[in-house]
Amino acid sequence: MTVTPGSTTADTDVKAQRPLQRLWMQGELHSSPADPVGALAAQLTRQADDDEITMRPWKATGSGTGGLVTTASWQDPVAGLVIVALALREATAAEGEGRVEWGLSAFADSGWSGAVTSPLNMLGLKGAGVHDLSGVPLFDGPIVVTDAPQWVQTLSPLVATGRLIAMGDEHEHQRIARALADPARSTAVLVVAMHAGRIPDGGELNAAAWPGACTVMLVDGRVRKYLAQQLPARPVPVGGARLFAAAAGAEQDLVLAKNVVRRPGWTEPLFAIAAGACTGRDPDGQAAEAARLLDDHPRLRRCSAVEPDLGTTRTLASTSLPTLRDHPAPVRAEPSTPERDDLAERAERDRAALAQARRDLAALSAGKQRLCEENQRLLAEIAELREQVEAARPQLDQIAQLTAERDAYVDECDLLTDERDLAVRERGVLALRLASLARTTEAAADAAVVDDGAVPGSMEDLLARAARQYPLLDFARLDMRPACALDQHPKADAWRRKISDALASLHHYATLKRGRLDAGQEPGPELASFYTFLRSGHTGALISAHIAAMGESDCSETNGRYRQARTFPVAPATDPSGRAYMGAHIKIDTLPPAPRLHFLDDIAGHGTVYIGYIGEHLVSARTN
Repeated sequence: MTVTPGSTTADTDVKAQRPLQRLWMQGELHSSPADPVGALAAQLTRQADDDEITMRPWKATGSGTGGLVTTASWQDPVAGLVIVALALREATAAEGEGRVEWGLSAFADSGWSGAVTSPLNMLGLKGAGVHDLSGVPLFDGPIVVTDAPQWVQTLSPLVATGRLIAMGDEHEHQRIARALADPARSTAVLVVAMHAGRIPDGGELNAAAWPGACTVMLVDGRVRKYLAQQLPARPVPVGGARLFAAAAGAEQDLVLAKNVVRRPGWTEPLFAIAAGACTGRDPDGQAAEAARLLDDHPRLRRCSAVEPDLGTTRTLASTSLPTLRDHPAPVRAEPSTPERDDLAERAERDRAALAQARRDLAALSAGKQRLCEENQRLLAEIAELREQVEAARPQLDQIAQLTAERDAYVDECDLLTDERDLAVRERGVLALRLASLARTTEAAADAAVVDDGAVPGSMEDLLARAARQYPLLDFARLDMRPACALDQHPKADAWRRKISDALASLHHYATLKRGRLDAGQEPGPELASFYTFLRSGHTGALISAHIAAMGESDCSETNGRYRQARTFPVAPATDPSGRAYMGAHIKIDTLPPAPRLHFLDDIAGHGTVYIGYIGEHLVSARTN
């Protein structure tokens, strides 16, 4: 159906139709994952209390699905008495955890129209997160869909009303196109195209939105073109609008040209068309459950003349409408045929509900029996495990004793290790002092590099001093950040002392080995490596050989990731790639974060020792 300027077809049809007193809606929303149906029922009850809505207590459905149903009523200034039946059920799909399916059937004494407040507004079932089964959101205002952020400033009339503005991406646009083509859609969607950033009157758009019957989407040019590509038979005109009728094809749509959308009052016929397209179909799912509940409401009665079943409103023109029961039936009057049929139908439903309740009770009894048997089995297992624990008590006591002894040995070992390291350092310092007494020049220079006093209070100062004093140690490419991070640890003072001794020991090793090589002498076995230098007890060995390692474990040597973590910058003369693997390291501490000093001995090649890394233990099979 296309509306052109001067066309009155839609208005004439609406006037000829009878008032719509019954309508239904259905959809989904997300609730509490623990008890989604119960949480939603409690929320709706609180909303009803705040809005002075009379709501009956919730009851479980007779279908045994764990759902809840209730009825509510209120007075509307336009529609008069409104009676609503509401049915809730937890979604059964695997991806629906915490999702609730809801259905609603509503009666208005004076008929529904766009001027009446939607029952979803009254009950609080609208807004972000509430949608029909196709995914169309049920909002009481326009939803702006655009990927052009600069348009947001031009939409200030809508922003001021607090309407949802969705800066949608292509994924959101795909969801909209799928919802418009979904046969499960029970809500009409009015898609209005923004022309050159301009929008129709905001009041008109707000009036067109009616949660549950019509959702208004305001789209930009790019989104309009995308929808035209996805739905070629149902394009939205440039600057105009298209009402996508609920669960119907293009022949039921209402197309509005640009000049019509700019006229006042163009939204007046939309409610009847949108609501009629939905209510003209039989409800299903939770909406059918709500319709049956509304049929049984004591304030409504069936009309037996034209339409035998008013639980479903088929079309706007052929609906037999329920009215209020104005007079009570005679106490002893003989029931009429429709009343007898109604009583028989209710009795049949009661018998079915009773049979279902009995089946549920039998299932619960069988489940209780299984749980009792499982409980007895678990109690027997617990008793057996207790006997095994008591039998193993002597072994457990022995293990506890051995563990305590092991801990004592570990503590004693740590103490002896500290004493050994201190003795090694004192021996090295004394050896250097003795050398300074025996020699007046070279030994004096060696002795000067050992400061037996205070160590700098930061790693940055310590490494700066070492770079000045130890010319054979290359610090030029060292990343200072991991080293400086050690200053934040409570053991930082002890670590700086140990790092200072380690660097001094490397300096004396490099100086002695470089001197022999420059003199054309063989370094000898005691200077074959830094480890043998420490083991031989040379002058200047201030740390124990036990904390020095000339390589890593086989796993760290061969694993690409671990090896890469131990590869650091060197001079191109040492390696043309500018990087070299440094497996040799000094263990500053054995407890986490177990700092390490990695180095590369290139004295024999280019007369230097590269300091590649100082910091927390690098990644390995153990630390990973």
